Amino acid sequence: MGVYRPDRVIGVAKAYLTRVGGGPFPTELIGPVAEQLRERGNEYGSTTGRPRRVGWLDLPALSYACRMGGITELVLTKLDVLTGVDKMVVCTEYFGGDGHALYPQQTLTTDVLENVMGQFYDVPGWNEPLDKCTRFDQLPFNAQRYVKRIEALLGIPIVGVGVGPDRDAIIWT
Repeated sequence: MGVYRPDRVIGVAKAYLTRVGGGPFPTELIGPVAEQLRERGNEYGSTTGRPRRVGWLDLPALSYACRMGGITELVLTKLDVLTGVDKMVVCTEYFGGDGHALYPQQTLTTDVLENVMGQFYDVPGWNEPLDKCTRFDQLPFNAQRYVKRIEALLGIPIVGVGVGPDRDAIIWT
């Protein structure tokens, strides 16, 4: 029969990053902002209750995951958790130990990730709650800008945005 290639694959990613256990985490946060994201996002292991590691959105890793999974569209969840963060940071590119940018198609192995430094850009935050928003244009300007910038840098359309913890708290764009 051959290999089937679907026309549409929707991926799901958080608006920030989390990890469980050890290993490289180029965008990991430590300190008050990490605690704020962990608490607001309820980022604790479901079985152990251990706190998850949290970090800024890592576009090279997300792009790699989308490429490997054949993802053609993305739903961005937990955007509401970022409310109240004055300034966010997004990793846009990796540089190796030699200071040269990694080739975008490079495989992101543990060895590679242990030796990278990220290039980051600052994103202004927002303070308005998102839970009452039902359309994309109702989101605070900076929240809209955050989503649109991610979409532009990834080159993948963001078709949904999570604005709260409830199952139906999603805006389809």
